[in-house]
Amino acid sequence: MAVFSKDHVQEQICTQGYVPLFFYSAVDANAQVAKACLEGGSRLIEFTNRGEGALELFASLVDSCRLLSPHLAVGAGSIIDADTAASFIAAGADFIVGPAMCEETLRCCEAAGVLYVPGCSTLNEILQAERLGVELIKVFPASCLGGVDYIKALLAPCPWLKLMATGGVSSEPEELARWFDAGVKAVGLGSNVISGVKIKAGDFDGIADSIRRVEKTIRNTHTD
Repeated sequence: MAVFSKDHVQEQICTQGYVPLFFYSAVDANAQVAKACLEGGSRLIEFTNRGEGALELFASLVDSCRLLSPHLAVGAGSIIDADTAASFIAAGADFIVGPAMCEETLRCCEAAGVLYVPGCSTLNEILQAERLGVELIKVFPASCLGGVDYIKALLAPCPWLKLMATGGVSSEPEELARWFDAGVKAVGLGSNVISGVKIKAGDFDGIADSIRRVEKTIRNTHTD
């Protein structure tokens, strides 16, 4: 079960400003990725439900992370329904992230005291999610929807929204700064910081360095 409260995880996401996310199909490598993220400065990781055996891999990752640090929250991503969410919560998920809004998944997470961050693409979807009780909303796929300008357009009439941009978000310093200048609370970062190529090559130091660069950039540009 989760070891971090919903409020703690949401605050950590907004304070840290980014969530590194990945999927890989090897238990030992996944543990090394978690260690690299921790060494780079992240207190959050998201393991995506995007491959065969993802639930079992996630459960092993949770076990590894609990041994690594009492401060590392482990989330499950690409969750599209309540049954899947319940399975990952039972395996220890501290938060659940989805590509779309699902009210049944929200209620499942609420019952477990686990943060739910659904993906939304339009202002109508975002406001409907907010009415249902969602506080932090993933704008997905952010780059395809119009990128930074789209975030500005969403926040112009609704500046109170807490948005996390995910999908095609670059980890380059200038690009990251633009997202935060536009008003996002956080970004989701995938293969540009945790690439399958680096994992396969065992370049976990390279992953840690990528996380450190993101940390430095966001510390210089982002205020919660």
